[in-house]
Amino acid sequence: MSTDESPHDSRGGTLGYMSPELSRTGKPTTSSDVFAFGALLLEVACGRRPIEPDAPPMQLNLVDWVRECWARGELLGAADPRLGKFYDGEEMELVLKLGLVCCQSAPEVRPSMRRVIRYLNGDENLADDVSLVFSERESVNLASGDSCNSSCGIISTSSLNKGSLGNQDWSHNFYCYVDVLGTVISIFFYLKQRAKLAETLEDWELDHPHRFRYKDLYKATKGFKETELLGRGGFGHVFKGVIKHAGEEVAVKKISHNTRQGIREFIAEIASLGRMRHRHLVELKGWCKRNEDLLLVYEFMPKGSLDMLLFDSENSTILSWQQRFKILKGVAAGILYLHEEWEQVVVHRDIKASNVLLDATMDAKISDFGLARLYEHGNNLHTTHVVGTLGYMAPEVSRTGRSTTSSDVFAFGALLLEVACGRRPIKFEAPPNELSLVDWVRECQEKGELLQVADSRLQKCYNKEEMELVLKLGLVCCQSVPEVRPSMKQVIQYLNGDEHLADDADLIFSEGESLDLASVRISYASSYAMASTSSLTGGR
Repeated sequence: MSTDESPHDSRGGTLGYMSPELSRTGKPTTSSDVFAFGALLLEVACGRRPIEPDAPPMQLNLVDWVRECWARGELLGAADPRLGKFYDGEEMELVLKLGLVCCQSAPEVRPSMRRVIRYLNGDENLADDVSLVFSERESVNLASGDSCNSSCGIISTSSLNKGSLGNQDWSHNFYCYVDVLGTVISIFFYLKQRAKLAETLEDWELDHPHRFRYKDLYKATKGFKETELLGRGGFGHVFKGVIKHAGEEVAVKKISHNTRQGIREFIAEIASLGRMRHRHLVELKGWCKRNEDLLLVYEFMPKGSLDMLLFDSENSTILSWQQRFKILKGVAAGILYLHEEWEQVVVHRDIKASNVLLDATMDAKISDFGLARLYEHGNNLHTTHVVGTLGYMAPEVSRTGRSTTSSDVFAFGALLLEVACGRRPIKFEAPPNELSLVDWVRECQEKGELLQVADSRLQKCYNKEEMELVLKLGLVCCQSVPEVRPSMKQVIQYLNGDEHLADDADLIFSEGESLDLASVRISYASSYAMASTSSLTGGR
């Protein structure tokens, strides 16, 4: 690794902390760790780095400088001046002397870390009369302060005497300075990165399980890199990630919530929803809150979204009718679990193709269940914030802003038609009479041409009875009046063939409008309560 990429020497250490034997052999030991800790002791006590390129030559190397201060009987002169002598003199002397003991040139005479701790705790006295070895012919006695003059195993002040060095020595020192500069730069970016990943927990966050650390999710998604982006949605961006310690692929949804109001209640709810387990729900593995960002961790779905498989122009795969019918039944089962089989009623609020994900075996799973509650919790009491997607939104939701299990049924009806017809609920580039998918299917039913709306890409390779059932059931679910829509339990009975969908049922599409599936009686007595053709073409 080159010096401009890392402050580490190619042998695996950092200049100023690297013991002489490590720089010679490249083999780290516990004793070389003790040497590095000794340099750290001196660094903390003196308030300066082990190598200070801007210092006078005699102070360039911290170990050399502390030894020189001791030789002059001025050991405390090396203490950090910013402390203003507000320190325990005995403790400061202990740390400085212990730093020298740990930084001896000969590894055999350095203390073990167990002994270092005993010195620091005062369990053992550091003798002042011990001789410290700093090179093969050099020693200093802590009691007398006498030192011999010979070259050091580490960089010493004598090595900075220009007159005594050849060109090769100056070249060596130049690269040392480069290493030092690299160290300073590296430390700066390290501290900057640490600040970026730091997080402060509020007390209440500890009460909820399944919390991930932000730095783990940051690393899992490679820093939320654009290359890891799986998709963008109304609730935020989704990134692929790999949890390192588990080797598990996950999807991380990053939501920017511009208000702190309601976030605590929402996390409590999300933590509760994290206990849900159903084969047709995407598993919510955990969460994390950092500043204004909320991160939700889901199981990774390798086949992507139903929306992508149906409409992505780059996707050459055409879903067969068998696959589509299986997917619809799976989604229905997932919604039923939310509505009736979980310990409390959960309204999804945003059923749509992009929230239906597919696993490796093409089984459908619903994502983002309960997520719309974030916006409800954060709403101002005087503000109406309607959560939903145009084309899937029931008329009463657009009027009142209140979602119910029946509005979920409406959205599922739109999904039934979308999957059968292979087009979105609202298609702006379509002819005016085909703009709204519900309107178009009703019109074709009126003309006795219901199967004309089936996805042409299927090339009529579908079960006719199943296709008609899905189209008719889509209309039944999309009725304007919520009270007459079926429950999800009934929907599943229809899809499974356990209950027959009567052709003679009158379907209500507005207060004065009805459609009879048998006789196809249609009356247009009032405008649609939902977003209709006229409201989407600039008519109002």
